[in-house]
Amino acid sequence: MKLTGFTEIEVDSGPYGGVSVEVFEIKPDEKEVELKATQEVFAALDDFSGEERHRAESFCLSFFKRAGDASAVKYVASRWLRNPDQAKEYALYLIRFASDETHCAVIDAMLVASADDMIDYQWAWAAFLMRSMKSVSTDLLTLAFAKFKDGSQHEVVRSLLTYTVCRHGSPQRKKEVRDSYGASPLLVQLAIIHSGAHFTSGERSALMKTAETHGDLQALMCEAFKAEQKA
Repeated sequence: MKLTGFTEIEVDSGPYGGVSVEVFEIKPDEKEVELKATQEVFAALDDFSGEERHRAESFCLSFFKRAGDASAVKYVASRWLRNPDQAKEYALYLIRFASDETHCAVIDAMLVASADDMIDYQWAWAAFLMRSMKSVSTDLLTLAFAKFKDGSQHEVVRSLLTYTVCRHGSPQRKKEVRDSYGASPLLVQLAIIHSGAHFTSGERSALMKTAETHGDLQALMCEAFKAEQKA
């Protein structure tokens, strides 16, 4: 791996004219060197196995996330379903690039393709990831809405999916979310209140009026939401 470079610079040789050429070493940017080194480790992941590979992969993804390097997006997408125990690690890497249209499309396709086979743990992190996606496809939104409505699903998953449905959903879907408030578990209720920014002023007022008298935690969330809107 080439870590240094050189450049030739023409330098005046003094008052008597003439030009000399001097060679200067260009010291590399430390972060750039670290990134190149990490990319080389990442490219050689197949040389590792078992726990050693997992540690190497984790190191690379953590570094790429900090460096804003998206070179592993497609790799992570290809391994999302087969490594459910790494859903958190994968989601925290992908979320760094979820606002970019090109990478968002890759993430979207990954989630749609994996939807039928993900366990609750993966769904929770998938829903967390969706909150940061610039856009979601019709297919992904349909899946998210169906999962949100399914009362047999874990309330953590449903509460996180609330944000995606309210942010990207149609007025009719948002109405169904609000209408489900009274019969929803606590975490979902809190998420519906916190999603108030995606409702009209009238819809939001009606929801707050109901939620403020529904319980102490709901009332606190209403206060927090209102304060957040004023900030």
